[in-house]
Amino acid sequence: MGEKGDKKNGKYEEGISTLYEEAKSKIKYEESKQEKFLKILSEINKEREKIIGKQSTKSKLLKSLLVIIFIGIGITIMFLPEKEIVGKNIFDFEPPPNLYIDMGKYTIINFFASWCDPCREEIPELKKFSERSTIAVLVGVALDDEKNLKKFIEEMGINYQVVLDNGKFSKNLGINSIPTTIIVGPDLKIKKILFGEVNSERLEKALLQVASKKQN
Repeated sequence: MGEKGDKKNGKYEEGISTLYEEAKSKIKYEESKQEKFLKILSEINKEREKIIGKQSTKSKLLKSLLVIIFIGIGITIMFLPEKEIVGKNIFDFEPPPNLYIDMGKYTIINFFASWCDPCREEIPELKKFSERSTIAVLVGVALDDEKNLKKFIEEMGINYQVVLDNGKFSKNLGINSIPTTIIVGPDLKIKKILFGEVNSERLEKALLQVASKKQN
């Protein structure tokens, strides 16, 4: 292959690599912590690094294209739970009987565990949101045991209601990674699901989106 051909392929590969990094970044921020997919993505990335410098430009280009395809599949998988549960009544999924659902406001349900690092990192932001939101209440559902949960609540100074998962709720909702946060409307219907770590700003933005849809 001539010099021009090598340069052309080099540009294609550079462009695909850029798309790969942007897609990976989007997954980690927008719908991150979908643990199964991110593990696959990590393995793909390792294999991708192995081939750099060892194969022809054409081979590397093909590998990069396959990575993009896998990312696309992963993004699709991540949105499937939302399509399945949004619009349904929260009580259809058998929540714990002591879980508070506010019929006058939006209810934000955050699924977490004491052993989950991203869950720990988002607690200060959840506390901030709980203190200042006037249109929503926040409740936590812990995939944990009672002893660990009590210690965790005290350690983190959690200022909103937290209940233990009853073994049915998260399973019925199809939640397979944490943290995951669900927005429930005053009509008791699920409006939106947020995968991964959230902060106060992200929650407020999601609420505004949900509220604007209601007005429209």
